[in-house]
Amino acid sequence: MVANGAQTYFWNTGETSSIYTVSPNNQTSYTVIGNNGSCSSAPVVQTIYVNASPTVVAGASTMTATAGTPINFSAAGSNALTYIWSFGDGNTSNLANVTHTYATTGTYVVTLNGNTSICSDSEELIITITGESVEVETASY
Repeated sequence: MVANGAQTYFWNTGETSSIYTVSPNNQTSYTVIGNNGSCSSAPVVQTIYVNASPTVVAGASTMTATAGTPINFSAAGSNALTYIWSFGDGNTSNLANVTHTYATTGTYVVTLNGNTSICSDSEELIITITGESVEVETASY
């Protein structure tokens, strides 16, 4: 922040410089009064707004499944306003909690992006899809 037009300055934090660098972690208001000899200005208030980044926590009901098995994906523990899942197979969803089924075997990188109005965060999961399960029948004699 920069104050100008006076001979001396007094900030509510005790700082007396005309140039004052701040790094608040949350919304904070700063007040400065400029003085020219015995004449003081009206206090000037500057509020610094800090936009917190969301926390995104991606979860899955399983990390390994056979092709055709539904997997439940969850954003539980996240605090974003909107979500976008990218399942690594070309499919996406904007639901926080969603079920997805992979049709083919492979290893998929699943990404959950969470956004607030200004900030974003993301987390990745690795999902392994194996061949279809084979049921073994046993004969009883």
